[in-house]
Amino acid sequence: MRISTIPAVIKRDIPNARLPVNYEAAKKALAECERLDECKAWEDHAAAAASYYRQIKEPFLMEAARRIKLRARERMAEILASIPPAKGRGKVPKGTLDPNSRAAAARAIGLSHGDLASITAIGMVPKHVRNEKIEQSPPISVHDLAQLGKQRNSHLGRRPASAAYNELTASRGLGNFAAFIRLHPAGPLASALSYDESRRVRELVVQIQEWCDEIEQNLPRRRSR
Repeated sequence: MRISTIPAVIKRDIPNARLPVNYEAAKKALAECERLDECKAWEDHAAAAASYYRQIKEPFLMEAARRIKLRARERMAEILASIPPAKGRGKVPKGTLDPNSRAAAARAIGLSHGDLASITAIGMVPKHVRNEKIEQSPPISVHDLAQLGKQRNSHLGRRPASAAYNELTASRGLGNFAAFIRLHPAGPLASALSYDESRRVRELVVQIQEWCDEIEQNLPRRRSR
């Protein structure tokens, strides 16, 4: 099945209550989407499905549809974040939308300014937190997920970035972890750990890696000389 045809299939399947069968396929397809309009089509179909399942009192099906909508917004956030900040803003007439900006890309597929703000905020939520909130039952609402991102951004904005960096790399942050692994080689330590303990350590490291990836994605773009 081609990715571009799946939204139509979901729309066709609404009366047959088969959406959960397609949730994992939908999740995978959305992760592979490279265009905002594809993600928007997913969101629109999922919203229609959620409304339908709510009317016929099918909470399990409705939750699956809501998760697809959330995944669509999540993927839109990732695609928008990949668009470099527009350069040479001074050359754009006042009141004119830069055609290469994220706002222009969002408007081109019918997203409002509020939608863009919500999607941007969702992108600020760490990936492991998004996964937890989306997969819980019932899944978090789009509004509440966006609020998590806004609160996180507001919290970070209350302190200088240099202070956060110093804390992160000092003894209370990653510096402490780095010091620990210097003193405890992995080989000898492995014999004292259970499989579950080892897996938990890996999960924590994955969270750190996802956080580092998010930092890199949001770093100011270097201007070419």
